[in-house]
Amino acid sequence: MKEEKFFVDKVTEAAEISIDVKETYKRKLRSLSKLFNFGFGAKGRQFNLVRNALHYLPGVPNETSKGKLDTMVNDFVDLYKLMSYIGKGTKIEQHLMSKGINISITTPMPDQYKSLKKFQELWTDEYGVEQIPTDKKELVELMLKKSSEDLKSIETLDKEINETIMPDTCQKCEIEKKAFRQGVKLKTKKIEGKDIGDDITKMEIEAEQYSKVVDILDA
Repeated sequence: MKEEKFFVDKVTEAAEISIDVKETYKRKLRSLSKLFNFGFGAKGRQFNLVRNALHYLPGVPNETSKGKLDTMVNDFVDLYKLMSYIGKGTKIEQHLMSKGINISITTPMPDQYKSLKKFQELWTDEYGVEQIPTDKKELVELMLKKSSEDLKSIETLDKEINETIMPDTCQKCEIEKKAFRQGVKLKTKKIEGKDIGDDITKMEIEAEQYSKVVDILDA
């Protein structure tokens, strides 16, 4: 490594800044959340949501950053409109009413296909000759049912990897979980026919750099 003293100095400087951020500013933010709870009897998370919505406007902290207020509100609007479309909007309305809020929709979701041809083609690719419901609300319900089944399958397979395959492999091979996950990532790319040369080179460089960092800081 070039300029070892410069490296040590800058790592130390960054570490001290990180400690200041953690022990001063993040601590104060936690205190403000607690103060809100003590002062209003409401959850500190509510204060944090509004804090982030008002602080992180478009362009903050980076020029390309989107405003958090717009994102949060738009996500809720999309959720409420689709829930209402399939007749489940009352679940949200009742919950909001219990919180002292009443809402209604003035512009409902569009009911026409954006591209019926593309929809039919993709549906056939995924589900074969299974009939497409003519009622759009029934169609959404069916799509949600299928997506829930897919999510459950993903959860089951992830659980198999994380709770069985990974622990057994790490114990028998005496490796860390991070190494196992990296191995899975590389093997996956290889099975998919993708080149892993750059990944291996990057890992070798990182390993060499980490080793050098430990040697320098441990000296």
